[in-house]
Amino acid sequence: MRQAQYEEEKAKQGFILDILIQENSVGRWVWKSGDLKQNFTIPWEIQATNTNPDNFLWEQGKTSVLVVLPGLYEVHMAFFSKKKPIVQLLVNGEVVLNVVSQPNYLTTSGHKTSLSKHNFNVTGLSVNDFLALPSKCRVSLSFQGEDTAEGFFELRKL
Repeated sequence: MRQAQYEEEKAKQGFILDILIQENSVGRWVWKSGDLKQNFTIPWEIQATNTNPDNFLWEQGKTSVLVVLPGLYEVHMAFFSKKKPIVQLLVNGEVVLNVVSQPNYLTTSGHKTSLSKHNFNVTGLSVNDFLALPSKCRVSLSFQGEDTAEGFFELRKL
């Protein structure tokens, strides 16, 4: 009888582990240099997190991340600069999200603030949105703004 209880408990734990893995399929990449590549695309220099490297294929300095699995994804991004930037999110080279900072608001969610008495930006432009991505697609971002900017980009599979 103990063996049957053990097997049942093991199956429950495996089920819970599968759910946790699905909920934590996240990739996060960082851009610190302010350098841009062709068409103002951002070269992702650091992979800060990748809990599913089979799904999020990244190469240092490349301007896109290959997303293998189709489905719904939550996207977070934030950019830090003194000047108001324009950011575009592209899927397979096609613009799917424009983020334009206006004098007192953004066209998507986010905020714009800097502390003028400091030599750095506390915040800049931040966005949280959702995408329905096809399989084996390339996700990239373009940036127009200050050349001393930096930022990050995160995808989480839902």
